Amino acid sequence: MKVLLLCSAVEGSYAEAHMRVYKAVFGEDAHTIFVDKNKSKGGIKESVELKSKNISEYDYVIGIGDSFFSLKFDSKKEVKSIFGDTPTIEFNNLPKATNKSDIIFYHIKSPSLVPNNYFVGQGLFTENLYVKEDRDFSRLNVFVDHFYGKNQQDITDDILQYLEKIHNQYPVDVYFQNSYGITKNIFHRKNTLNNKYKTYPHERLSKYYRKTDIAFPTHRESMGCFCPEIALCGGVSYLKNYMYHPEIRKNFKHVIYNNLKGIDWDKIIKYNTLENKLKIREDAYKSFSIESYKKRIYKTLENIKK
Repeated sequence: MKVLLLCSAVEGSYAEAHMRVYKAVFGEDAHTIFVDKNKSKGGIKESVELKSKNISEYDYVIGIGDSFFSLKFDSKKEVKSIFGDTPTIEFNNLPKATNKSDIIFYHIKSPSLVPNNYFVGQGLFTENLYVKEDRDFSRLNVFVDHFYGKNQQDITDDILQYLEKIHNQYPVDVYFQNSYGITKNIFHRKNTLNNKYKTYPHERLSKYYRKTDIAFPTHRESMGCFCPEIALCGGVSYLKNYMYHPEIRKNFKHVIYNNLKGIDWDKIIKYNTLENKLKIREDAYKSFSIESYKKRIYKTLENIKK
């Protein structure tokens, strides 16, 4: 099988993380082209590298990042003018009527049956995500996800105010991703740039995740890699019911809370052992590893070919 991967990404972006996954999934079967991130709809056809390719040599052309072809092109006719009869694939969280691509792979299992839509689940690049074993587990590390904005039901301020009190009562250090970077034991967003936050290469961000025991997502996610990546490092996510789709959160260790004040920190400290963290990672790995994702992707592509 031979595939062409197309990506328009910036460092630290979701699409870049997605690309890393698919390069690992397809390995030598894939050729990758990065498209200028500044080009808008239809701009991809200006790519010199793309023009040099014989598209008919590929079994599939895959757009990396959700709704790649839908966002980059004005019509399916325009897509066909570039890629001809080679099937195009894009990703979406849930099934939807195909518009500008031929095929949609979706991440969240759904009872909806839509033609040319195939469930493949979610895969994560796990090389940097593992349990840091050589540390003192008696002191908890808490990671607070970045502020997103009230339109995503964001509760960052509430979480930070609450954790300041917890920090004064328990052996807890709190890390918070904001426009300054990832700060330690700073419990406000004062002077940060609203919903902007500093991004990091995956290798560097993973260093923080590996020492995280408890994570607090701050807003509603359409899919979200934050909590699954925390689980792959042995951490537990505490979240509101609306923050993650139940089909995603069933695959990572989490606790749903209605009120922050109801969280039992004595129980958390007792549970925070190396044995439990390794079990959390093992369970998450079954759903999110590159190996399991690759099996689902290749099986789906082979069935489409039949």
